[in-house]
Amino acid sequence: MARTHVLVLLLCVALPLPGVAQVSNPPLVPAPVSPQRGEGKPEGEIIPRDWEARESEGVHPGRVILGPLVGLLLGTVATAPGLLLMADSFSCSTCGSESEVIGGGLISLVGYTAGVALGVKAMGSVFDGEGRFLHALLGAGAGFGAGLLAMLPLIETEGGWAIPLIIFPLVGATVGYEISHSNELKRRAEEAPLVMVLPSVGVSPTGGVIAGLVGRF
Repeated sequence: MARTHVLVLLLCVALPLPGVAQVSNPPLVPAPVSPQRGEGKPEGEIIPRDWEARESEGVHPGRVILGPLVGLLLGTVATAPGLLLMADSFSCSTCGSESEVIGGGLISLVGYTAGVALGVKAMGSVFDGEGRFLHALLGAGAGFGAGLLAMLPLIETEGGWAIPLIIFPLVGATVGYEISHSNELKRRAEEAPLVMVLPSVGVSPTGGVIAGLVGRF
């Protein structure tokens, strides 16, 4: 009888041990930390949305200041062929022909306008501008036309008549480029989808997997 009691006692003590060995605390998995604002675009983003933050940005000082300066430099260099063509007429009244003066003037005009637009476009691209060269060129041309009108009151002044012809194309090219930049950002915003749904997979603190969909409206 004593042996039976000892056997029952041993069974009562030994049987719960496998169950105790199988029970353990669930693995502790840290919850995913959401990226803080300003840490940059998350890796693997399917649809880049950098332009959304730029939609409301103002005029970049680098484009407005350095663009006209580089445009003035390139425009001045581009007038060299026309000035060389008119060099004989400037040196003496009988060396050059009237066609050379007109042709050289037109070449200088086209070269300066294109050089200004190219400089504004180049510096705009350096500072993340989205404007178009054509708009900068049209703005420079419109500025030159306005410079011709502003030149008339200064026609009698020595050298003063050239100031509007130099300054106005720079202003016109810059304005035309910035308008094109703003229109491009608005166009992208209008073409963006209103609803975007993407799959999402995460891990719960207890070690389970959570899957679902995330949407942007």
